[in-house]
Amino acid sequence: MMAEQDVAVQRGYVEWGEGPQRAQIETVDELDVLLDRVEVAARDQQRSVLAVIFLDGASFLTVGLGAAESFVGVDDQSTGQTWWSRGDRYQDDDEVEFYLGNQGSYYPRWVLIPAPTVREVVREMFTTGRRPDSIRWDEP
Repeated sequence: MMAEQDVAVQRGYVEWGEGPQRAQIETVDELDVLLDRVEVAARDQQRSVLAVIFLDGASFLTVGLGAAESFVGVDDQSTGQTWWSRGDRYQDDDEVEFYLGNQGSYYPRWVLIPAPTVREVVREMFTTGRRPDSIRWDEP
């Protein structure tokens, strides 16, 4: 649980699924509820999915949901830099598939980290607006 002074400084919206669907988010709690809902739907469909979190400011996050291991990507539009989570599979360039609606996207397995860690990173980025240093990052 977040301390009272740790109020989200970011606002934005999340896109996922067919269409895609879109929802405004203003707090970390709203973000958690929405991502939980997307996660449950992904597991019901037995496939890994993407959610894209657009933050007020100049960044967006691409988040994999629905699997025990997943990833997070950060696109900083102000600098043009893109960062992906870096798991323990340093030499593994085999690909894993995540879906946004019916469109599959492929990512190298080296991006995979535990799903609970992904969610912690997303919460921290939403709260602070900065890319957390709690995980390793690499450029794609």
